[in-house]
Amino acid sequence: MKAKKIEWIGFLVSILFSFSVAYAEEGDAVVEEEQPAAVVEEPASEAVAEQQPTRELYLEINKLEQRDESCIAYVRFNNKTDTSFAEFKPELFAFNKDDIITAHFAAIFSDVPANKTVVKLVSMKNTNCDNVGSILLNKILSCRDSESSIDGCMRFLTTGAKGAIKLFK
Repeated sequence: MKAKKIEWIGFLVSILFSFSVAYAEEGDAVVEEEQPAAVVEEPASEAVAEQQPTRELYLEINKLEQRDESCIAYVRFNNKTDTSFAEFKPELFAFNKDDIITAHFAAIFSDVPANKTVVKLVSMKNTNCDNVGSILLNKILSCRDSESSIDGCMRFLTTGAKGAIKLFK
């Protein structure tokens, strides 16, 4: 069914193209219109998603680095929205390789402009980086623009991590 529809669209495009040559008045050059690009149908869900404004936030543990008795987490926050955040504050828990909580911390991002990526270094005191197996994004403690709190930040947030560490929600 889909193949016939694409053939039909191709047939119509070729007919329209054959009529698209317009002849100017005597003495002027012939002007040809460009052939339109091939039409590719998208599933309805993708077409609807394109019409919606981008509302995506991305939080990533990029790197862990040992400094004395603390493990420093390099936390990357990518604001792919049209909203500037006055504050974005995720609550995180680090688990060791035996799945036991070893640290509790928050990454506080302030004044993050729209469509901007920022990195914060967050200390996990009395934690050895080699023992950290995963980090849980427990909840969002604060998600605000310059005027008020924003609902649904967790829903628009995706997570990731580099290396062997895992960040999940």
